[in-house]
Amino acid sequence: MWRPNCRACPEGKTSTEKIELTVEITRGMRPGERITFEEVADEKPGFKAGDLHFIIVGLGDTVFHRDGDQLYITMEIPLVHALVSYTSLLRCGAQRTPLSPFVTHQ
Repeated sequence: MWRPNCRACPEGKTSTEKIELTVEITRGMRPGERITFEEVADEKPGFKAGDLHFIIVGLGDTVFHRDGDQLYITMEIPLVHALVSYTSLLRCGAQRTPLSPFVTHQ
């Protein structure tokens, strides 16, 4: 039990503690999903420590837009490329991905 003016507790009932947490964002996480760390938030004597929640917020992109699990890009290509077999390299971060306008996912 906590006693006022206790020598073992000079800062009061609770003391400040710094902890380091790592939030792992996995591929495909959607905006609004939560990452929860249980019992790491503020606590008081006689009460259970609270949970800390991080909520994923999606940032807009100038190139891609998302619909569910799919990423889409809109690009203009010349008519001659649309009529013949055409492949373009698309830069996504440090990676280069072949992009074919005739590829559809089912």
